[in-house]
Amino acid sequence: MKKKTYNKRQLPPCPDPDSYVLVKNKEGYYWRKKRGTLKEAPLNAVLSRNNATAKITGPAGSRIVRKLEPHTKGLAMERLTLVVCGRLMKAYHATGVINFSSLYGMELSKSYPLDKILLSPYTIIQEKDFIHIHLQDIAVKKQNQLVTDYFFDAVLVYGDATVDNALVTTSTSSLLFSFATKISVHCVLQLQLPNDQPWMLLLKINCLEGNELAAHPKHYAMKVVETGTR
Repeated sequence: MKKKTYNKRQLPPCPDPDSYVLVKNKEGYYWRKKRGTLKEAPLNAVLSRNNATAKITGPAGSRIVRKLEPHTKGLAMERLTLVVCGRLMKAYHATGVINFSSLYGMELSKSYPLDKILLSPYTIIQEKDFIHIHLQDIAVKKQNQLVTDYFFDAVLVYGDATVDNALVTTSTSSLLFSFATKISVHCVLQLQLPNDQPWMLLLKINCLEGNELAAHPKHYAMKVVETGTR
């Protein structure tokens, strides 16, 4: 839409000296809003919304990461809290609630994802009160000649992440498997599901060097493999 212009004598007073500038073109003069002022209100609305959401999702994400700490030994976790909070914020904007579904598929260590060390598939089976991780014909990548054995952890986190001390974890570990074993090995990890609470299930692989846990984080991986609510 073409701007209405005036000669210098007919030019109306400036609507707001802080927000408008005087512009001259071939037809005459007119007042124009300063660049950036037209988008100020929408931008402020977005920032206000993000700040309000962060007050909810930020503490929730921190609670989740702290609850997982006893189970993350050996992992290289780059800015995990920021990743978790970012996923929670995106989901909260879309749904208005916080649960674990937005964390499905999340690798706790982006540098060493699970499928780079666990080369065989796994299956998640939910039966009544229990959830199972089935690992068949297990194939694990041996990253160097120092590692001798490996084992798996299944970790279940459940509860309300928006409330202090409301999260609970349960876990189970597999037997120890030797890299020297040439026969096909299988493993089933089972955990009991909570009632009427959101939950997420994580699978972790750990490697040993003799009688000690491996020193380098490339020998560990952990991933959220399922989420849900009963």
